[in-house]
Amino acid sequence: MFNNVALDVVIGLVFIYLLYSLLATVLSEIFATAFKLKALNLREAIGRMLEDIDIPGSDVTGTTTPKRNRMMDSLKFAGKAKGSFLDAFYAHPKIVKLGSSGVFGTPSSYKPSAFSDTIFSLLEIDGKVDKSILDDPQLTAFKKAFAPATARFVKGLWDNSFGDFASFRWKLEDWFNQTMEQSIEWYKRKIRVITLCLGFLMAWFFNADTFKMVKTLSTDDKAREQMVQMATAYIEKGQGTGSQQKENNPELNKAISTRAAQINAIDSVLQKNSAGTNKDSLEKNKRELISQITQLKGNNSLDSLMVIKKQLEQDIANANAVMGIGAWPADSVTVRYDSTLKKLIYVPQIDPGGLNSCDSKIRNGTIFLSTGKKWSYFLSLLASNFLGFLLTAFAISLGAPFWFDLLNKLISLRTAVKENTKTKGAVATDNISPNERVG
Repeated sequence: MFNNVALDVVIGLVFIYLLYSLLATVLSEIFATAFKLKALNLREAIGRMLEDIDIPGSDVTGTTTPKRNRMMDSLKFAGKAKGSFLDAFYAHPKIVKLGSSGVFGTPSSYKPSAFSDTIFSLLEIDGKVDKSILDDPQLTAFKKAFAPATARFVKGLWDNSFGDFASFRWKLEDWFNQTMEQSIEWYKRKIRVITLCLGFLMAWFFNADTFKMVKTLSTDDKAREQMVQMATAYIEKGQGTGSQQKENNPELNKAISTRAAQINAIDSVLQKNSAGTNKDSLEKNKRELISQITQLKGNNSLDSLMVIKKQLEQDIANANAVMGIGAWPADSVTVRYDSTLKKLIYVPQIDPGGLNSCDSKIRNGTIFLSTGKKWSYFLSLLASNFLGFLLTAFAISLGAPFWFDLLNKLISLRTAVKENTKTKGAVATDNISPNERVG
């Protein structure tokens, strides 16, 4: 029912997509960590909650984003949201203390209670029972924490709470949770765009043209078989999306544990009220230790991603060596004519489509490529293989989980087909010819 050659071609292609998708995922995580995308995305979400951004009829000049600028804003992955109300929120001690004093100073997440506590403080009702502050028809308190249109919205939340502070807090936290659900979708969309862009650059850098990879797998039996073997070994080792584990760093873990123990010791002293005049100094030391732990964990995340990136690059290099693909040529390429295949063979292999008439000049069976000619070859690949690169980029953007699950199913299908073939062969062997019967 299945053509094994066609199945093997698909397995080889899916395996290559999986490797590239994994590398693109790691690179996008490195990008997101380095540029603090999660923290900036959270700040943008809070900005949309506090400021009158894109609200029709807003009476605050300049806060409504023109439609012509929407596309440009969507491409600002690391853009920093602005606004006086947003700045006041992030300047509040409750939020400031959730970050660190290092490069990760802006918190990338916090609980709904932290949001409601900060809003209560900005409304100046923290610990108070005087409802007249919020019942003021002039919205004086609300306009201290929110832009005018948003202040009216939050005033509506208070009115619907019927003077109950606990109910008002719950409504604020529910608003926060709903916004966070949407902000997660915003973040995922940004990561998808980043992955698509990285996928195209990777396809160009590795010369991973989908059409040419299919042609190679279809015509080169040896390459196809090797790719299937590599894919099978990869699945058997469980090196899928869920198994790329971050390596432990004993020294780093020890440093974190030491600082955590020091924090616990400081907390014990503070709880016993035995710090005396050293209380401020101890609290300062505690904050510094917390900041150091946050910094160490951030570095550990980057280090782990770099380790995974290095391993994936090696896996891709092995696969590309089998497929004979790569975008950057060697200094010299040997050329010979294969009478069996009736075509020119390039060693190391290059894409003839990237060579112009001057670059492809053969001298004594060799093409010599200077740095300038290499760049010309590299840029020519983009023009000649653009559609193939774009298709590869779209495949990469589907994500490693998709390709890992598909590869797993294809390997299982191939195994089942082979076992079925063997079973039929065994049955045929067991049949005895009438001429061989005894008696």
